[in-house]
Amino acid sequence: MQGWSDEKCRRDFRVSLCSASRQLNGDGSDPPQRIAAAKTALSLGLTAVKEILHPDSISDRQCADPEAWLAPVLATYPTPCAPNDVPYKLRAASLRKHKGQHKILLGEFRTAMALACHAECSSAVAKRSRARRSIGIRKLNTAWASALLLLATSTGADALFGIGEKRFKYEGLINAGSLGLDQINGQIAAWGDWNGDQFVDAIVVDADRSTASIHVWDHSDFGFKRSPAATVQTPAGQKISNVVAADINYDGRLDLLVMSQNPASSSKELSMQIFLGEEGGSGFKTTPLSSPSSTLAQPISIDASGDMQMDLLGIPFSDTPAAGKNASDLKIWRNLLVDLSNSTAAFDIADAPLLNADAAPACKLANPHSSAFVDLNGDCLADLFLVCSEESFLSSKHTYQIWTAVKPNSKGQGSGFKLASSGDLPPGTGALSFGDVDRDGTIDVIFPTCDRSGDNCVVNVAFNRQVPLCSPRIDGFFGGGPGFGSLTTGKKDSGPHANATDVDQAKGKAESACREAEDLCVADDGFRIDFTVSKSNADLLRVPLDKLTGDSRLLSSDALAPSFLNLPNALHLGDYNKDGYPDLVVVTIPDRTAAGGRNNARGTGETRAHILRNLECSKVPASEKADLGCVADRPEGRTFIKVTAGANSLEVLRDVRSASWIDIDEDGTLDLVLQRTSSVSDGLDSSRRITFVHNNYFHDSFFLKALTLNGACQGFCEPKDAPKFQPWGTNYGGASYKFTVLDPNGVRRAQQVGQLPQTAYRSLLTPYSYFGLGRTNNYVESLFIGSTRRQKEHFLAVEGVIPNSQVVINPWQGGRGSENERGGPGTWTKQLYLHPGDWIPWVTVVLITTIVGLAVIVVVLHINERREDERERKRAVNAINFDALVWRLGDGFERVWARQEEQHFGAFCSVLTAPRSAVIPLRNPSFHHSGNKMTATETATTGSRAELRSRTSVLIHPDLAHGGRFLVLPHPRTGIPTYYLHSSHASASASTAGSNAASADGELFELSTIKDTKHDRSWMVSGVNTVVSAGQLEVLSRVDVRFLVISLLYSALGDRKFRSLEDTFEQIALGLYAKRSDEAVEAVAALKASTEAKDADASREWSDILTFGSLPLVHTALAQVADVQDLPGGEKAFRMSLSKVFAILDDKHSRLAMRSTFAAAPNTLGRSFERRWPLDSDPSAYLTDTPSTDADEPKEATQLRRTLAAEIIATNLPPALAAEYCTHLGIASAT
Repeated sequence: MQGWSDEKCRRDFRVSLCSASRQLNGDGSDPPQRIAAAKTALSLGLTAVKEILHPDSISDRQCADPEAWLAPVLATYPTPCAPNDVPYKLRAASLRKHKGQHKILLGEFRTAMALACHAECSSAVAKRSRARRSIGIRKLNTAWASALLLLATSTGADALFGIGEKRFKYEGLINAGSLGLDQINGQIAAWGDWNGDQFVDAIVVDADRSTASIHVWDHSDFGFKRSPAATVQTPAGQKISNVVAADINYDGRLDLLVMSQNPASSSKELSMQIFLGEEGGSGFKTTPLSSPSSTLAQPISIDASGDMQMDLLGIPFSDTPAAGKNASDLKIWRNLLVDLSNSTAAFDIADAPLLNADAAPACKLANPHSSAFVDLNGDCLADLFLVCSEESFLSSKHTYQIWTAVKPNSKGQGSGFKLASSGDLPPGTGALSFGDVDRDGTIDVIFPTCDRSGDNCVVNVAFNRQVPLCSPRIDGFFGGGPGFGSLTTGKKDSGPHANATDVDQAKGKAESACREAEDLCVADDGFRIDFTVSKSNADLLRVPLDKLTGDSRLLSSDALAPSFLNLPNALHLGDYNKDGYPDLVVVTIPDRTAAGGRNNARGTGETRAHILRNLECSKVPASEKADLGCVADRPEGRTFIKVTAGANSLEVLRDVRSASWIDIDEDGTLDLVLQRTSSVSDGLDSSRRITFVHNNYFHDSFFLKALTLNGACQGFCEPKDAPKFQPWGTNYGGASYKFTVLDPNGVRRAQQVGQLPQTAYRSLLTPYSYFGLGRTNNYVESLFIGSTRRQKEHFLAVEGVIPNSQVVINPWQGGRGSENERGGPGTWTKQLYLHPGDWIPWVTVVLITTIVGLAVIVVVLHINERREDERERKRAVNAINFDALVWRLGDGFERVWARQEEQHFGAFCSVLTAPRSAVIPLRNPSFHHSGNKMTATETATTGSRAELRSRTSVLIHPDLAHGGRFLVLPHPRTGIPTYYLHSSHASASASTAGSNAASADGELFELSTIKDTKHDRSWMVSGVNTVVSAGQLEVLSRVDVRFLVISLLYSALGDRKFRSLEDTFEQIALGLYAKRSDEAVEAVAALKASTEAKDADASREWSDILTFGSLPLVHTALAQVADVQDLPGGEKAFRMSLSKVFAILDDKHSRLAMRSTFAAAPNTLGRSFERRWPLDSDPSAYLTDTPSTDADEPKEATQLRRTLAAEIIATNLPPALAAEYCTHLGIASAT
């Protein structure tokens, strides 16, 4: 190659590769940093490739396969760059944890360099044709941009902490390369767990088609490794057509059934050899077991007798049916390996267990066909779906037959399959696939159709219509629970999902029935799958392929395979985004090649692979609904759209021959395995190269895996002369899974999945079942696992399955040769394997840290509580009875004076409560002895239903001429229950002062507590040798009753309706009672109610409201703050009036904002004035009661007094009313 003569370019390319290798093998930094540095080095290498490749030296043959052209270039440097470095291989033994990441990085680098080659090819073509020069330049720029973008977005070098085992930041598909299968040129024929490590291994047929070998998945090395002992060879002259991996001899180990044929075109015989696994697990026995041959229509694996052992269904070669024969020509290969004495023959031929087969239509299995062993009538028992071929002189067509499984009667007779339905498949039908497309709990049929020329292909979904799930009513946390019942009548109309028959009566009955969640495994014998291509058939979805992918041709089979080898390409289903609806991967034939030329329409040229996402029709744009098969009367219908976001790694591949799904490394996401044209052959053989595409979409969704074994062993298998092992590699087909789960909207959804329903023609289905759950945090309510046992109870129900886990069911019922009646689902073992993520250790650390933190908080609070209890205990020891304290003060004690601060506080309170009077100084309060008319004993016994609880306080109250009563009322500002004392007559101090607050109707006092919080104080009461230990004062201060009336009306009666007096306070009482019913009612600190008396206090507050409303002074206050309306019978109705309220408050505000008021209370109002004075001048000049008028002082002083006055008034109003009043005054804010 002339392009490699430039030594500088060769050196630059070699240096970049060596640098990447050194970075990966370690330089002391962290693995993610080393991988990131390696990616940078590879980017430089890509730049060197651009300089090395010259368009003039590129031939058309090289452009046809640029990656093959690049391979010898990379092999030009076999000499190591350093003692432990190998260029391009980038082996890094120290990076075991990140090995999968740098291998995927290499795959992206390889793809990027292939893009570079495509770019140079486009440039070379452009130079040969001036007419296409501009197109070539555009392709050159686009290809190079894609190559550099691919390296830039490939974050395989970045080890990431996240949900799940998310290795990369890039959301999309990432080319993972061959993952150890780069040394083979064969094809993957099947999957199976050969060594029982719960990782799926690959069964590969080599390019010579005479050898099949096991390639074991190495989790630590993130790749496949060939097992030399696990290799089988076909007889001379035989070429392998198919490999079925299963436990044929029922010993718990994986065996191989190899189907081969003579490549001669005249051969119509399909030979079969059985290679049994060694007991020690080292490989396969060298001598295969014989089996009768079949026709070229490959037999399918089934469980014909219900003993969990694999049989075959097909047409023996020696008994090829002629046209016109009936279905009885179908035979079974009956498994003979259950009998330990048999060692030469694996199967013998017997009549198929098809009941009344003579009356059934003839069925000659088509070649190729896509028959399946899967549940179709909803009873969790696998049925038969047969694809038949009817040939005539002028034409041929494909038909289908559905045979449902039948259990034996009480006499043990009648077991087998009965014909449920049959009909014609649409013309041009390709391979069929089976899955629950619309998530209604039934298995649907997915298949393509094309015209005679292979063009105008359509993706079809024939929906399976059964009795639907009942209305998603949630009866309990897990519904009704599992059980065995019958179909019940529901209220929800089944609508378009209803089952229908040709008989109107049956149809009406089916539409009125529904299936309960616990009856998921009850058969619906009236199920229907309609393949009729008609606009009136709403149960057949048809989406043109060109509307999905832009290509109208589907690669229905591998056209490059030898003529005798039939390898159909099915529409493989897999839930790549884990939303619960299976998606498709298809391979199409584009009309044009990547270089712009015309592509081969037969499928021997370029191809493209696409992922088709399963989407609800309501989310499809209105302009596209008609093209995608959506109809207006079915908004919840399903369709498909092409996935383009993040699919760059798939778009650049143009030589894909088949595509299927596999979970690489069992990380919980379905990845793609692509089999592509080999780079070292002309493609007209079985040589293929394998490429894995890692799925890095939607890691915030949940999934569930299920695996049912064949019940060969109970737990571990224990051979006589070999170590015990777990029977993971049985590859049991025919199991069914049905489950219900709540979606994010709380709607219960049913879903069904079959396990390994197809094994013929290299179907490449996984031995386990995978289903997404979507973005939900709910448990799987009920999971039903159905087996193929023909017994009374053939399924098991499991409740509360954790998402992101794998369920393994081992239906062991006594082992080899047991009768069906021996045991049942109760003897089956269930195992749940959680899917751990990289974040589990961090979650554990956070959990432990949280627990420790909470424990510390609990300990600290406990210590503080103990200290508080100790203090309370000491107070209780030193406390004295409150009654004895107050009424024994007369024995020689004259008077206790309050501190000066309390005097000024009392003066302020009098100003606030006096309606229309000037400042009234509070007289010195005094204790009253038993000679007074008003005694505390009378107050506590005659006026109140609850005793005052404080026994460590001194009560200071004004002179009371008459007895009174304590009431529990909500505070006007806070709403907290507070003690008030109502005196029926004015006190002497109030009468002397001439206060209008004290009228003939009496007056109201609020009980307040004054306590020194900084120092411990006590009172020494002389004459009785008594000490009041707490040293706090309980002060009764006069309040304006109108504040309480305003608060009650405003807070409790927000509708502002006229009500009678009695109705007004009843409504207030009822509202407060409801509010206090769930709260802890507390009064003043010294009068706090005990826990036991909480309910009694709540009841007291409710009754005290009614008592408060009956007081005459309340009636007077209500008339002042409310609008009054006369009612018949002399009654009056009241409604709160904001105008009257604001008038009262304005009067109080004007008097409180006077200069003389501030001068009378220097320690309260005066201090607040000084602290908030906004000017630099001395504020004390404006705190003296001078003869000058307010007009002589600055406006700042007047405004500050108005603001302080408004804030003080606000402390006696509800917060909302206080805000309204401040707005009324034009004051910006008030606290």
